[in-house]
Amino acid sequence: MWDWDYLIRVMFAGLCGALIGYERKSRMKEAGIRTHFIVGIGASLMMVVSKYGFQDQTAWSKMSRAY
Repeated sequence: MWDWDYLIRVMFAGLCGALIGYERKSRMKEAGIRTHFIVGIGASLMMVVSKYGFQDQTAWSKMSRAY
């Protein structure tokens, strides 16, 4: 079963990235809408997976902390 909350977060990050890209495109900068959209989605996916992707691995949660 898919949790729609994760998809909404990723798409919102993509939308924010696209808005930043549009602003840059209007000022004639190098990276535009598509680049920032992809970067926003990629960064959001990395965060969602790292935060929620390994909840079933309870023993690993202590290993990831720096002591």
